[in-house]
Amino acid sequence: MKLNRKGYFFVIDAFVGSVIIFLTLSVVLSSDVKPSRLSYDYTMAEDFTTFLMNTKMEDLNNPFINNWTNEGIISNVKNTIIQQVDEFYYKERYICNATNDTCIGTYRDYNYNIIQNLTDSLISSKYGFAYIIEDSALGINETIYNRSVDKRASSNLVVVSKKITFLQINATTIFGPQMVSITVWI
Repeated sequence: MKLNRKGYFFVIDAFVGSVIIFLTLSVVLSSDVKPSRLSYDYTMAEDFTTFLMNTKMEDLNNPFINNWTNEGIISNVKNTIIQQVDEFYYKERYICNATNDTCIGTYRDYNYNIIQNLTDSLISSKYGFAYIIEDSALGINETIYNRSVDKRASSNLVVVSKKITFLQINATTIFGPQMVSITVWI
């Protein structure tokens, strides 16, 4: 009879241990764990940069872009969005005469309008956004588009995605490599 009582102690001990493990797992797994917003915001900036680098003008179903293609403003629909911005920037800074403000202003407006048209529909208005070309040949940083710049100084999070771009102008001329900075902030 004494041998049978020792078995009860081990069974009760195993049962209590199982209950503690089960309750701990149920509390931990049922708690409301939220993923970090920092990770989400970073991937949004990186994903948008990837979209700009990989999407060709011909792949966009956008009335604004289609209109510019029909008017001949966008001459090569095989260009990606970043390549098209580089082309407008190249014409603004390297083709237009420095005294021809009309030519410079036209290509600057083209760049501003193309980035504004594509970003306003894709990036929520709660986010600030900037597209900057860092021109190493001229030693300047040209801001192509900047939205909500007033909120940037007081933002909690600023994420910058930098990519190297270049554009083949003709058989002997390549523009770049240039650094493009895509900045998103909350």
